[in-house]
Amino acid sequence: MTSWCGKPFYEVDFGWGSPVWTGLASKPEQDVVVVVLLDSKDGEGVEAWISLPEQDMSVFLRDQDLLAYAVLNPPVLT
Repeated sequence: MTSWCGKPFYEVDFGWGSPVWTGLASKPEQDVVVVVLLDSKDGEGVEAWISLPEQDMSVFLRDQDLLAYAVLNPPVLT
């Protein structure tokens, strides 16, 4: 588990403007649990990137307590 909260990812500008969205570009090893927390672009929330083994993810995605507070795969552009 790691937190990238508080990092200025949305302030970076390589000459074409600030990012619309920031995400990960790696795939963890099979059967490894990975949790990464990032600030949302508007600064009002936190994104949680969670990677679980397939059998655990199917249970996780049906957890009604989690779903009450989460948006799964939200749109990048709003």
